[in-house]
Amino acid sequence: MAEKRTTGASTGHIAHKKGNTRKNGSKKKVDPALESRRKIVSVTVKIALVLLAVLLLIAWWSNRVDWSCTNIVQCSKDTPLMIGGGKGFPISVSGSRALDIKPLANGFGVLTDTSYSIHNTESKTVDIRAHYMSSPALTSSGRYALIYDIGGKSYRLETVAETLDSGKTDYVITGGCVSRTGRYALTSYNSSKLSMMEVRESSGEIIHKWHSDYFYITSVALSADGQYIAVCGLNAQDGKPVSTVIIQKVGEKADVSRLTFTDVEFITIEFTKPGTLIAVGSTKTLIIDSNGTSHSEISYGGSQLISYDISYDSGILLYISESADLSLGTLVSCDTMGYERFKINVTGYVLAISAGQQHCSVLTREKAYIYSDIGKLISENEVGESYFDIITLGNGAFVASTYQIDKID
Repeated sequence: MAEKRTTGASTGHIAHKKGNTRKNGSKKKVDPALESRRKIVSVTVKIALVLLAVLLLIAWWSNRVDWSCTNIVQCSKDTPLMIGGGKGFPISVSGSRALDIKPLANGFGVLTDTSYSIHNTESKTVDIRAHYMSSPALTSSGRYALIYDIGGKSYRLETVAETLDSGKTDYVITGGCVSRTGRYALTSYNSSKLSMMEVRESSGEIIHKWHSDYFYITSVALSADGQYIAVCGLNAQDGKPVSTVIIQKVGEKADVSRLTFTDVEFITIEFTKPGTLIAVGSTKTLIIDSNGTSHSEISYGGSQLISYDISYDSGILLYISESADLSLGTLVSCDTMGYERFKINVTGYVLAISAGQQHCSVLTREKAYIYSDIGKLISENEVGESYFDIITLGNGAFVASTYQIDKID
């Protein structure tokens, strides 16, 4: 008899109907609320990353000069030398008397009758360099300091780490300035030209020349990147003084801008971080826009200008007085665009003032004051009569006398 065969599933195999069970690894049902939250988080993270990138780009753009390749290399040389502390303040100066004190990198430099010394804010003396000049003058910008001999021919370009350039000019030096990239300018004169000006690379190579038989240069300034040079000239017309501010692009002969004034004599000019040019004058201060075509004014209103300071980052600080003995005056702070921050009364014979990024300081014959950027008094310190200058660094200030430097907080 034949064996009966079946057509059912063979042993060990189970037949499944479609949709009856879920295979291992198949997609689970997702909670719509959870999925929505995940999308929100993802979008938020992407937006945050974009905003961070934009903020970093803005930060780089606003500090592009200080973050240039040249300055990054210079920073790598300077920074290790500025680390560490000294024996504390006050610190003695090298030489018989101090002449000037200016910020340098994250510290300061002190010019004396015989040397230039570099210090950090913790009282460490980084270096002392002799200069052999009879009438030395000091100017600084960022990581660079220029020392030149007024009435002589010698000059030196200094950084924390080294002397980048030094030498002698062909003619008698009358002034100078330095940019935040190391380019510097020197003004001079000779028997045939009333005023001359040369712009040099940090290596000493001359890249721009200008002269005038009509103007006497009273001040000169380089933009932060060293691409533009501003010259302030003084001459007479119909028996009255005429002040002219000329802006040129380095390497080009044509003027970018030329502004003339008959009601003010300018003392100094300096470029600021956004590119405006601040010109401090005898009766008013001008803030010239980055194009050199228009300007705003800070009038002294009949008061006498006693002291001033221009900050690359924060703007202009002025002290004016109507008092006959100069024992009472007004401290005026404006930003780099000329907008007033505060105006306060200050009592005492003011010797020097200093503008900083977040604070400003005032030195009188008896006291030193530190104010916030809105004019609030932060500290008041007794000082000796021998102190003659002050600079604001960080949250504090440093005062200079003929023989020592001290710190106030």
